[in-house]
Amino acid sequence: MTEGDLCASCGGRLISIDEDLFRCEFCGKLYSDEKECSDIEAVRKLWAKGLKDIARKLMRDALSSHPDDPVYLLESLHIELDSDSVAEYLEKNMRSDSALDRLVSKAQFVSLGKSRKRENNDIAHDLEHYVDLRRKINGIESQNEHLTKIAEDRKNTPKKSFSERMKALKDILAQNIFGVIFAFCVGCAMVCLVTLNSGGSGIVLAPVGGIFGIVFYVLYCYEAVDDAKKTLNESFEQNRKDVASLPELKTEANTLFASFKEHEKEIRERVES
Repeated sequence: MTEGDLCASCGGRLISIDEDLFRCEFCGKLYSDEKECSDIEAVRKLWAKGLKDIARKLMRDALSSHPDDPVYLLESLHIELDSDSVAEYLEKNMRSDSALDRLVSKAQFVSLGKSRKRENNDIAHDLEHYVDLRRKINGIESQNEHLTKIAEDRKNTPKKSFSERMKALKDILAQNIFGVIFAFCVGCAMVCLVTLNSGGSGIVLAPVGGIFGIVFYVLYCYEAVDDAKKTLNESFEQNRKDVASLPELKTEANTLFASFKEHEKEIRERVES
């Protein structure tokens, strides 16, 4: 078979896609090894040869004719991900949230989800739930790594001496200088108002009120620090619960992945046969 031969179906002229792959320019039928072949078979031959750009273009054309077919969606998805299969892509990238985001952002993934709701498609169900579980597992592992580092830093940090605590207090005041000035002014104003209402002069006592204002502000800052510590301790507690749930989550994820991988393999073998 060579370019210019006639299509067995419509008599149209065959044009060459590759040295042993031809397409009818009229009806679009594909031929390989002297016989008609499916578009997915043609795509796989091109992909196996490393002609990925041509395979990708041919797959996009094929998908436009079968936009809701799970087989075409799955084939197109792994090609758009530049991987030999979706399962292979997941095995290599399951710990990368950005790679999982890339997967779910593909139109083929979205369409597979719609086909699942419409046709109770098991492979789409397994894929969607596996990705959700992997994201959850990755989030727990990342949070655990972060909190473990904080705990180690806490453990290795010696208790602060009195002078270090005073320096920390000065640093808080320096970092919040506008708050300190505001607190001083409010304290002065409050003393002035109280003393004026009682018939006295608050000018002399105003600085005392300002000092009290600063004291209350410092206490407020320390309370905010305590709240932050409380929140962090709550994060440690939640993290312990999340980490305890990891074995069960990983078992469920592995089961879903094995099911998806087997379904994908069955589909590919069914198309090939």
